[in-house]
Amino acid sequence: MITSGFRPRDLILNRLIDIYCKLSDLVYAHHLFDKIPEPDIVARMMMIVVHSAAGNPELAWEIFSKTPLSVRDTVPYNAMITAYSRNEDGHAAIELFRDMRREDFRPYNFTFTTLLSTLALIAGQDTHCQQLHCAVVKSGTESATSVVNALISVYVKCASSPLASSSSMMTVARKLFDGMLAKDELS
Repeated sequence: MITSGFRPRDLILNRLIDIYCKLSDLVYAHHLFDKIPEPDIVARMMMIVVHSAAGNPELAWEIFSKTPLSVRDTVPYNAMITAYSRNEDGHAAIELFRDMRREDFRPYNFTFTTLLSTLALIAGQDTHCQQLHCAVVKSGTESATSVVNALISVYVKCASSPLASSSSMMTVARKLFDGMLAKDELS
């Protein structure tokens, strides 16, 4: 289509990118994506997600960083935080979360659940746990079961670090568990 001079609408291009991504033909999906003069947020999200799933957070970041702030919302940030989480780069996920907050994007329950799970990979100090716990409370998501489960997991992980006060971390984890409004099978 592109070589013939035909200019398909964004919807068609997005569908083709989606098909190539599902077929795991990332080279052609990326080639097609690169031919779009101004890719919309749907095309960008597909490429971020597929590169993340393929273990290429650098390529996902390249696309994310070229996404204009005017078309970004919380979803691309979540996708990129997930990309870092999948690839066990907790420091990059936390730094991106800080950028997200500086740009005044509001995190969702999913944002905190993913970020807390990522933090559990690198948690080593009381302050990591406490800072994110404060962010959860400020955001109003402290009653969401998935977020509380992730918080408990982080506190338990922090408690196992030699840099943290294990008894105070476990006390906080227990208080969170006891105070949960609704528990699920992960609790």
